[in-house]
Amino acid sequence: MKKQRTVVVTGGGSGIGRAAARRFGGDDHFVVVADINTASAQAVAAEITAAGGNAVHHFVDVAEDASVRALADAVEESHGAADVLVTSAGVLQNVSSIRNLDIDEHDRIWTINYRGAYLCCRDFGRHMVQRGSGCIVNISSTSAIIAFPLHA
Repeated sequence: MKKQRTVVVTGGGSGIGRAAARRFGGDDHFVVVADINTASAQAVAAEITAAGGNAVHHFVDVAEDASVRALADAVEESHGAADVLVTSAGVLQNVSSIRNLDIDEHDRIWTINYRGAYLCCRDFGRHMVQRGSGCIVNISSTSAIIAFPLHA
């Protein structure tokens, strides 16, 4: 009999995050579906529960230090330390050459996609280190390793 894990999925309200949350939920793990879009996170948690799994939704804005810290602490207090963290929250760049890419959009992309993953790893990782176990899965798009036209 395998142990039920507590799994936190950021960006769990849609896309790859939703698929990861549903997969973990289908494998009888307790899933925290964390997303800035509360309605989407709530819907995914409801899908998991309706399929016989165990899930809750939680708001998180991965771009905000305090929001990520609050999520990590809330999971620890309510459900025990996360055994698995999946950092799937991310945004796409609007198609534009680097010459025309607005610096505010550039900063928004980096704040969510890079800094957000960093903050999640840091805050959930400190609980994992204290416990001496845990797993972090960082998701990125193919844009992280392959250059695409009009994507800075």
